[in-house]
Amino acid sequence: MDEIVYSWVSVVSTKKEFSTFIDLVEDGTLEEFFIAQTIEEEVAGKIVGKDKVLIFSFSKSEAVLSKLENIALSFSLDDVEDKYFNECEEEFTLKGISYPESQAQEEAVINKLS
Repeated sequence: MDEIVYSWVSVVSTKKEFSTFIDLVEDGTLEEFFIAQTIEEEVAGKIVGKDKVLIFSFSKSEAVLSKLENIALSFSLDDVEDKYFNECEEEFTLKGISYPESQAQEEAVINKLS
């Protein structure tokens, strides 16, 4: 039987918040995370603002969400309605998001943090 992996999106605005996510991966609380940036005001039916840095994170423990909510605005991807996703070749991505395609683009997104 496959283990359940929970997924979340968090809106971060500071390097301190970002480094807290790195710490959560290093201590094993999070399996992994990746960053993206909003290109629209609304993401997944929530007004988060344009040009905001998002962290998509994953864990085998649902309880991690409360830790994430203490760091930044966070919500479960599992609760987001399908209409907020684009599907391409069986891959789903949130609408209104720009995903970095290189390390240089990823670093540019990180550099937007205060």
